[in-house]
Amino acid sequence: MVTLLLILLPLLGGLLVMALPEKAARIVAALVAGVTALLALGVASVWGAWPAASFDFLLDWVPAWGLSFSIGLDGLSLPLVLLTIVVAPVALIVSMRRDERRSSILYGLILAMEAGLVGVFAARDAVVFYLFWELALVPVYFIAAFWGGEKRVPVTLKFFVYTVVGSLFMLFGIIYVHGYTAGAHSFALSSFYSAQLPEEAAPWILACFAFAFAIKMPLFPFHTWQSDTYNEAPAAGTILLAALMAKMGLYGAIRWMLPVFPTAFAAWQTVFITLGVIGVVWGSLVALAQKDMKRLLAWSSFSHTGLMAAGVFSLGMLGFQGGIVQMVAHGLSIAGLLLAVDIFESQTGGRQIGAVSGLAHRNGAFATLFVILALSAIGLPLTGGFVGEFLLLLSLSKFGLWWALVGGLGVILGAVLYLQWIRKSLLGPVPSTVAVFKMRPSEAAALTLLALASLALGIYPKPLLELSAPALDAIFHIMGAK
Repeated sequence: MVTLLLILLPLLGGLLVMALPEKAARIVAALVAGVTALLALGVASVWGAWPAASFDFLLDWVPAWGLSFSIGLDGLSLPLVLLTIVVAPVALIVSMRRDERRSSILYGLILAMEAGLVGVFAARDAVVFYLFWELALVPVYFIAAFWGGEKRVPVTLKFFVYTVVGSLFMLFGIIYVHGYTAGAHSFALSSFYSAQLPEEAAPWILACFAFAFAIKMPLFPFHTWQSDTYNEAPAAGTILLAALMAKMGLYGAIRWMLPVFPTAFAAWQTVFITLGVIGVVWGSLVALAQKDMKRLLAWSSFSHTGLMAAGVFSLGMLGFQGGIVQMVAHGLSIAGLLLAVDIFESQTGGRQIGAVSGLAHRNGAFATLFVILALSAIGLPLTGGFVGEFLLLLSLSKFGLWWALVGGLGVILGAVLYLQWIRKSLLGPVPSTVAVFKMRPSEAAALTLLALASLALGIYPKPLLELSAPALDAIFHIMGAK
């Protein structure tokens, strides 16, 4: 029942917020996000003391079709649910500081997307997974389309078409697998894991799932929507896209693709790893050439996603755990950096790197928090990014040393671009055009929370590793048994 509340609170709260006047909407949206966060943190605090089954919710929906509303939490989904309830309030903070038009609707859409994301990570039925997958897409589409930049209409249309087409392929795959589940046929996750697919059809159905997940990550060459969408979307939308929605694809691959199609995937494993490694290097090289901060973060995020995909697809326990750690670490750092970019733009009037320098002299606290988040994105030791990247590269090296070396090259290029950004924006002469550079209390609190969480994950990753291990062991067991 608790898991159901984690979905219903932001969903129903979002609908209520949309109908309220602006001032009331702000208060209610903040309360809903806060209560949801407290509830999720409460689940985390008792995890291990209570059996995992106590967080499951099962309701027969259409028994004749083997369809049930089944949700639950485990060590794979809980970290991403916690990431969602931390990042969604950051998106709210950004949207509230902007005083956007029709702001009540914007707050409600952010909460609705939070509900959709929690549903994606908690779904234990393939149709429920698909419905929440689509629910998470709709709010961010409207956020980008109505509150985005000048080119928002064609850019968001391209994004929408990409993701919807991918989702339809996945839906076809879900229906096909359902026909090969045992007994009376079911959409339950456990039934999908035991499905016996025809050997000749499995690679094609794998491609249906892979196509949808590769677009969401995104994975090379299905990434062409990302940079423009990140750039045109409002800051709140970009945070939701980069920190949360990008994790849906990799999560889906771990939860719904690899355990269902282990044999078919093995035949194409090298191809998937190659695409991931290409993304690592290509994303870093393009990011180095960017002058706009949001575009830099878009391409850097694409590079990070490539490394996560390559490490996970190497099919080692270290790669799976590294993928989870890196999803959380990247979500924290990219959300913080995008918030910092929004603060920078509001204070200086632009997002061009190097247009304004010496900001460390104007606001040392902002500079310190920015550097911590940037170093986590680089993967410096004692940050969450280091733990994730180390595990991913180690797993990749067991598949092939050269793959790890090329992936490591992308990490080095990423370090160069972030250090250049720090040098050009925070150091140097004090700008005469920026008399004051300050943060609001809510912004400072959000940046501090994200920076401290990044450091905590890097200094002591053991709780997250121990939390995820049983769920990942179970997936490896299923893959080995098929």
